[in-house]
Parts: sequence; C-alpha cells; structure tokens
Amino acid sequence: MDTPPPVAQTQMKRSGRGCLKAAGIGCLVVLIGLGVLGYVGYRFVKSQYATVMERYEREGYRKVEGQIIEVTDRVTEPTIYIGQSVRILNGSDRGMAFLCQTAEIHGPVVGNVRFIGQALTIKENAELMRDLEVTAQLVNLFGKVDGKITGVYQMLNKDPNAIPALR
Repeated sequence: MDTPPPVAQTQMKRSGRGCLKAAGIGCLVVLIGLGVLGYVGYRFVKSQYATVMERYEREGYRKVEGQIIEVTDRVTEPTIYIGQSVRILNGSDRGMAFLCQTAEIHGPVVGNVRFIGQALTIKENAELMRDLEVTAQLVNLFGKVDGKITGVYQMLNKDPNAIPALR
C-alpha cells in the first residue's frame, strides 16, 4: 500500500497584535470623523450666527453682549441682546431681540420682540404693544401682548402660580 507522505503542518503563532492594530485604526477613523463633524458643525453654526447678526445690523439694531445683562434704564433704540440671562426692567421704546438662554421683560415695549432661547418671561407689569416672535421651550406670559404671538414653543404658561418665583 502506498500511503502519501505526511503533510507538514505549520503552526501559526498568534500574537493578538492584528486585533489591536485594527481597533487602533478604527478608533483613529472615528476620531477623525468626529473632528470633521465638529468642524462642519462649528462652521454651520458660525454662518447661521453671522446671517442672524447681518439681518439685525441691516435693521439698525445695536448689539449688547454679556453673560448676565440687566438693563435698568428704558431702552431707546432697537437692540439685540446676546448672553445667558437678560432682564429688561423698564421696557423699551423700540424693538428688541434676544439670543439668550433666559430673558425677562418688565414694563411696556413699543416695538416687536424676537426671542430665541430656552425661556422667556413677560412679567405682570409688561405690555408688548406689537408682535412677539419666539423660538423657546417655555414662554411665561403674565403680562399682555397686543400683537400676534408667532414661532415655536413647547409650553405657554399664563399662570404665575404655576412656577416658583425666582429670587
């Protein structure tokens, strides 16, 4: 009987480095992808901000920026407020715009009011004599709005007792 000669079997030595290399390359690809998405997102937000600011500049709005803005004098020119928290204590003779997390309006406002943020509060002593354009999660409307309320919001609260007073 003829039997074929035995085939030499070679044993492969497994070091596990192939999996580590693949994982490292995968992580690198993910990090590069996140970096590209972050850059594109930053550029998009920056261009949207520039578009909004150009609109208000064309309309003659003055820009006021700060972390916490409290205006104690009556506002006499159209103004856009950019910050985290804004309080207008004596109303306004002109239009106002807000690009902030929270805003409070006390006193009468003659012009239109535009708000983009989280929460807008129109206090009891406030009267908005024209339109309110809002993009917010919460609008606390304890005062009066003579014009239209337009925009997008999740909740319109007209009861001052429904939320605790912030001091």
